[in-house]
Order: sequence, then C-alpha cells, then structure tokens
Amino acid sequence: MRAFLLKVQEILNTLASVGSPISPQENVDALIEGLPRGYSLVISINESKLEPLPIAEVEALLLAHEAQLRKFDELPDPPSVNLTHTYGANTHSA
Repeated sequence: MRAFLLKVQEILNTLASVGSPISPQENVDALIEGLPRGYSLVISINESKLEPLPIAEVEALLLAHEAQLRKFDELPDPPSVNLTHTYGANTHSA
C-alpha cells in the first residue's frame, strides 16, 4: 500500500509541476478508484461520508486496513472437525 500511495503522490507531483494540479477530492477519488476488491470496506467508509475525507485520513485508513488484512493472512487455518454418525445401526451384540 505504501508503494501505491507513493506512486500516486509521484503522479500528483508531476501533474503539479507541469501546471495541472488536481484537487484534494480528485486525489481521494483517484486513490479509491485504484483499490483492489479487498479494500471495499475503506471504499464504503469514504463513500458514506457527507463531507469528503481529507487525503491524510484516507491514507491512514488504507494503511490500517492493509495491516488488518496482513493479520488475517498470518492466522493459521481454523481447525476442522469431521463427524461421522450412523443412523439405525445396532452397535450392541447379544
């Protein structure tokens, strides 16, 4: 995510240097549009706000979400249980 944010910042700096800066809202929109599906929660949070989030807050949300995704990736697989049940079988012998 940090690399993605740095790349976006590099593009913004290039645009500003040639006289075509973009607004903070356009910056947020560009970040959001470039996100993969795993960041849908961050997208939803951003879209649910009446006022646009500042770019610094969006970046913080993205980094926090990435850290959370990494935690989930590091968790071991949950244990599985195999149950066998027979119906109508008489297990008692005479």
